[in-house]
Amino acid sequence: MSSHQKVITDRTFEFAIRIVKLCQVLNESSGVAETHSKQLTVNSYQ
Repeated sequence: MSSHQKVITDRTFEFAIRIVKLCQVLNESSGVAETHSKQLTVNSYQ
């Protein structure tokens, strides 16, 4: 793996971690925030 590919892989992984943390915070909310969290989670697997 080239250094450029590793940078992209690392940045993608860090982004995924931030999205998971965001979803955890949104999930603790109610209403629209909770709905957005579920949509992010479902759409991340497609």
